[in-house]
Amino acid sequence: AEMEAKITLAELDSGRYQLRLMADRVRGDLNHGGHLPRIAPDRFGAGLDWSRGAWRAGVSALRHRSQDRVADQETPTSGYTVFDADLAYSFAWNEREIELFVQGRNLGDEEIRVHTSFVKDLAPQPGRSMAAGIRAWF
Repeated sequence: AEMEAKITLAELDSGRYQLRLMADRVRGDLNHGGHLPRIAPDRFGAGLDWSRGAWRAGVSALRHRSQDRVADQETPTSGYTVFDADLAYSFAWNEREIELFVQGRNLGDEEIRVHTSFVKDLAPQPGRSMAAGIRAWF
């Protein structure tokens, strides 16, 4: 099951404010009993987006619950919450759309072990990261 909603909270002189809500859940069992391997845990989250003209920004939190419905020979995975943020400015240049951006991922520096990964017990996902760049659409 999957759900996503985007709700406009306000459209003011200062910009447009939208709330994003999401959740998903996957279940699977073997015909002879037991759980399927590498089934993603339940997730739910929310975000707040702002935009005004060429500017946009957003913050979000996404909770991944622990996964203990595991198959034989599979290890459980702890839950974690990921906090992200981004800021961008778009403009036209030479008949192309250009975007300058800065983004932060996993701002809480959580240890993330993705349950669906074959190497989750050996290698967690990267910790906190920041990126800045330029995107162009052709």
